[in-house]
Amino acid sequence: MLLSGKLQWSLALIALAGLGLSGCQSTGGQSAQNIPVPPSVSEKDTCNVEQNLTLIGTDAKKVNLSKFPKGTRLLHPNSPVTMDFRPDRLNIYADDKGKIVRLDCN
Repeated sequence: MLLSGKLQWSLALIALAGLGLSGCQSTGGQSAQNIPVPPSVSEKDTCNVEQNLTLIGTDAKKVNLSKFPKGTRLLHPNSPVTMDFRPDRLNIYADDKGKIVRLDCN
């Protein structure tokens, strides 16, 4: 069965509109594990990561946060964190055994 010219054009426009809207789909919420890590030591060191690299491998319980700039965070696995990007903020990451394993600026 052949479709009339108007019906063909209408179906073609509907198909194009559907394709255009498919690019607007949401991928859903992101968890902290899926969010890319911001630049750290390899880029501009905006929070003094390099001068604190000696912390890696030490016991997180021995870290005195009062000796670091305001806003410095000591993060353990599954720690809740805000997702705002602050390049001047030092993040100190500890593993599940309490050892410091990573530092970055955010």
